[in-house]
Amino acid sequence: MKKLLSIALLLLLICTTSFADELQEKAVEYIGEVAFGNKDSSVDMDTAVLKRIHGSIHISLQGNVTSKDMTFIDALLYNMDRKTNIDVSLEYDYYKANVVIYYGDAEFHKKYVRNYREGESFYWYYWDDFSNIYHADIAVLDSLDQETRNANVVRLLFRSIGMSYLSSGTKSSVLNKEMQNLTKPSDLDWKALELIYSKNAHAGMTYEAFKKAISENMN
Repeated sequence: MKKLLSIALLLLLICTTSFADELQEKAVEYIGEVAFGNKDSSVDMDTAVLKRIHGSIHISLQGNVTSKDMTFIDALLYNMDRKTNIDVSLEYDYYKANVVIYYGDAEFHKKYVRNYREGESFYWYYWDDFSNIYHADIAVLDSLDQETRNANVVRLLFRSIGMSYLSSGTKSSVLNKEMQNLTKPSDLDWKALELIYSKNAHAGMTYEAFKKAISENMN
């Protein structure tokens, strides 16, 4: 009986390891699309580099924030911390935040979000000479129903911290071009974010350098 149990546990371990390796390989390929833009014809992959926030992510909520918005953000950040090991938290002091999510109408967003496109939820970020994102603003229209508000927050948050390009073929991803109402990041989304913020990656890396760094860590 003990022998059979040991064999079963070994098989489970092999299957789990195989799944994790496969997910990581898919995530690295996916990162090429959503973080480096390798499927965007306007992007020069010889010069495209990784952009991400250096250090902890501190998020401030401003404007017409409801209790349902707060509940959703709390759950999202809890999962981000648990699934990616990113140090992320809500910051109640606006001046200490490096990501600010604004809830309001178009007139409100025009005051606070650079290059705001009227009638849309929108994001804009700033980066330094080393491709470190040091501040991001996210505009969410408060006229939207709650599910759409939440979907916009997830999508724009992922885009504003490093996964800037939309995906053309990954249906389960919150960055899918066609599926704009997804509120729960997929395992692939979380794994991609984890790798982008891993100790083996850093802002300013080319995609080839990123792939090499991640591959060396796998071996």
